[in-house]
Amino acid sequence: ARRHASSKDSVIAGLAKGGAVVLFHASSEDLSDYYSLEDQILSQDGSKDGSGVGTSNGKMNVLFQRSCSFHTVTSLKSMDRRSARTLQKQDTTKDQFVHEIRLLRQMDHPNIAKLYEVFEDAAQYHLVIECCDMGLLSEVILSQKDANPENNLVCSEIQVSNVMKQILVAVLYMHGHMICHRDLRPKVIMLHDIGQGLDTCLVRVVDMSSAYKMKKHHHIHGLAGRLEWSAPELLAAASTYGKAVDMWASGCIMHSMLCGSSPFGGQIGEHLSHEEEIEVQGRIQRGDLPEQQWLDSRVSRAAVKLLKRMLCCDESKRCTPHQ
Repeated sequence: ARRHASSKDSVIAGLAKGGAVVLFHASSEDLSDYYSLEDQILSQDGSKDGSGVGTSNGKMNVLFQRSCSFHTVTSLKSMDRRSARTLQKQDTTKDQFVHEIRLLRQMDHPNIAKLYEVFEDAAQYHLVIECCDMGLLSEVILSQKDANPENNLVCSEIQVSNVMKQILVAVLYMHGHMICHRDLRPKVIMLHDIGQGLDTCLVRVVDMSSAYKMKKHHHIHGLAGRLEWSAPELLAAASTYGKAVDMWASGCIMHSMLCGSSPFGGQIGEHLSHEEEIEVQGRIQRGDLPEQQWLDSRVSRAAVKLLKRMLCCDESKRCTPHQ
């Protein structure tokens, strides 16, 4: 969208800065005063129709590519304000929206998407965030999987190394600020091309809606994220867990880049049946990687070792982002 000049510019510009959270109460006409919709990217379910994906925090979409009058390219991420309450049941959609704004305002890192502006209308809440022209990592993986022969790696180790290094640097930054993301997966990672595709692209984490701000020596309760990318301790109903769940999810992302699917069953972008969910949960809790032998014969020992350290069922032995 193109940002149009307006007398309200000074008010809007202040929304993404520090201080108390303020929502700009705008009608759809007000939103169009600031932006004109130009080019659809992809919703987080990978659909071109913008139908979005039902998450634990409502419907989340990355809908339109936008460019401001000062040549900054941005995206509009929308949350349906009429969606059901979250899995935790105590937070409304608006609470989660404000929660994400607060966390994004604390983040200042090149691998975490920057928040520019905030809008609210009768139907949705909107975050205007950084835009990345390669789209979602999930879409790039599926595209490369379709283009590659079945027995080849979906992404090369050079490509995996480039993306994973940046994801882990972002995780290290979040953990240093006592923030556990809890929902890392290819659909919350966007990529920006700087000339050589996956080999050199820049990575942005674009969704903080499930993130948890921890207190010192405090563990986390409650479900978050998607089953296929969840650590064993997160799935244990009576268990508490810590920041190590993000390292497990990072290992799942690494596996998906190599193999084109989530490591314990299920295809990227497809929903599991009840029977499949039971099977996947069992594999996660056993640490049973169906494609381990396939990987052993196709990637370096160092890559296999790193993957095993990230997908270690014992969270106390799982590697950290610093390692």
